[in-house]
Parts: sequence; C-alpha cells; structure tokens
Amino acid sequence: MFRWVAAGAIAVLCFVSPAAAAEPFDDFVNLCVNNDGQREVVIAKAEERGWFRLPAEALPDDGEFRDTVAFLSADPEDHPNGMPADLRMIMVGRGDSEKLLGVTSLEMEACAVVLLSETSDSASWAGRLDRLLGFGAKSSGADPLWVFSRAGSGFRSESDLMDLPDDQLSAAAKQRDLYIAGLLGEDFSGLLFAAIRPVD
Repeated sequence: MFRWVAAGAIAVLCFVSPAAAAEPFDDFVNLCVNNDGQREVVIAKAEERGWFRLPAEALPDDGEFRDTVAFLSADPEDHPNGMPADLRMIMVGRGDSEKLLGVTSLEMEACAVVLLSETSDSASWAGRLDRLLGFGAKSSGADPLWVFSRAGSGFRSESDLMDLPDDQLSAAAKQRDLYIAGLLGEDFSGLLFAAIRPVD
C-alpha cells in the first residue's frame, strides 16, 4: 500500500530536482515512534510542522488499509521547477490484522516515512533502529522486523512473539501495546512503524 501511494505521488510531481538527499530517520522517530503511531496525533504533528497534505483522491485503496492520510515535506506549489531531492512522505492508516497478519480481534495503526528520491542512506537505518530500540531485528522471511513494547522511557524486545500461535499473539496484544518496525525497500526507501492494538 505505502509503495503504491509513493509511486502515485511521484507521478503527480513529475520529477525531483537534483540535490543532496536528506535523512528521514529523524522524521520517523519524531513523528511515528515518539507518538506510538497514533494516527490522529501523527496527523496533528505533521500539520504543525507545515507538511503538505495530499488530497484523499490521490491515495489508492488497496483493500488492506483504510483512513489513509499522506503528507509531503514540501508543498508542490512552492517548487514550480521541481521538488527538492530530500522530499519525504509520511503516511498513516489503519489496517485489519486478520488481513495483514492472520490474527483476529486486533487492529494495526501504521505510520511510514518514505524518501522520495533515488538516493538514500537506508543501509544505515537497520543499525540506527538497533541502537534506538536497544536490540536487533529478527528476520521474517527475508525482511528484518523489530517487535517490541515500551518499558518506561525505553523499549523491550518482544521478538519471541513472532513464533507464537495466533491466539497467543492476540492475547499478548490485549495485555500490552505491541509495536513493529521495519524497513521499506524495492521502489522507495523508507521506514515503517505499526502499533498492534485490540479492536475497540
């Protein structure tokens, strides 16, 4: 879903002007991680920072996420000669965990930051996530994932939950807030944060 949104934005903006690309990791921490991926809070913070909100009709519906909102770090009208090469996009949305994880009675709130340029320092992001969270990733297929909860002002690894049956994972998520972090690759570089919460 997030890759489709990013691709659509690039098609609308046409091109990115050449310049040194910025690092979106701080945006990811400040907007997604520090706000626990809470959709309304992330939206408010992005608006406070002056990010440009994309019109709803520009966002595709892939059937997995709903209530999707996306922002660009720059307003296209302010850059008639091409968007800056450090252009970032932040996206938030809600997803049904049964469709996404095969686990019932839970909901995912996802927050992603994507760098909309051809160059990035994404190779360093895994190490920075390790240092931020205080533990390493666990592979899910070919993709590294960080599964964790909060422990005071820090984080606690919950990687063992990845090996549990669905019903035990669901029970754990009902006892405490659980989070997932990961890297986005392929067409665009980015970082994903998702909160797993019981359905109200």
